Amino acid sequence: MVGLARRPSPNASASVLVDIARFDDVAKAIDEIAPIQLLVHAAATLGPIVSLPASDPDEWRRTVEINLLGAYNVLRAVLAGPLAQDRGIAIHVTSGATSNAKPYWSAYSASKAGAEHLVRCAASDINGSGRAVCSLDPGVTETAMQQELRAREFPDRDRYVRIYESASYRNPDEVADAIWTLSQREPDAINGQTFRVGAL
Repeated sequence: MVGLARRPSPNASASVLVDIARFDDVAKAIDEIAPIQLLVHAAATLGPIVSLPASDPDEWRRTVEINLLGAYNVLRAVLAGPLAQDRGIAIHVTSGATSNAKPYWSAYSASKAGAEHLVRCAASDINGSGRAVCSLDPGVTETAMQQELRAREFPDRDRYVRIYESASYRNPDEVADAIWTLSQREPDAINGQTFRVGAL
């Protein structure tokens, strides 16, 4: 398993450091590890958690660069050849925020919604090719992003604190199991769809 990220991936057999918002860097990294049977795209940032009128345009744009343009860069690079022609599968990790408009979440929600729709567009491009692109919504999962979220102040923060205190979140192993389950399905059966952990 090879990890592509801005920082070393501690659970990967090898790590490639790359800025996902830079297409040339992403394409070069992916070409070096081809062919790819399973790709999991989970790179994302919360971005500014603030009301739209008070948001910083540079921070807002950077969120789109990572969450939406980053998804494009990965899919563009991998679907151009490195994703295996025989049952190659790309899974994009999405979020419930794509369909739930909440105050202070404009950058994250809009960019993740765009990325999820991008997956559907990419899926239509490769339909019937023996490969698949789909999305997986893990739900609230205890990760570094959740820790960062709880450290901020915003409407509805208490909900995430309650989930943490009651240990009603998902753990990364559950999400990994769901990814494995999807990877074993026929590409035509999952292409273009959005799945949820716990409902596979």
